[in-house]
Amino acid sequence: MASVEKDSTSKFDKLPVVVQAILGVLSLALITAVGFGVYFLFDVLLLDLDPIGSLFRAIF
Repeated sequence: MASVEKDSTSKFDKLPVVVQAILGVLSLALITAVGFGVYFLFDVLLLDLDPIGSLFRAIF
């Protein structure tokens, strides 16, 4: 089996491990915050305001 060596040229690989860990945790926190924001936006829009039910009642 041939071994493949990857030349890592990412600018983030040159940062200290602690800084990489902090950036990783911050990026996961940002992804989580955006996910919850989208979830609650759809929750309020579709369940609390109920535009589909209002449209259905208006038609029928």
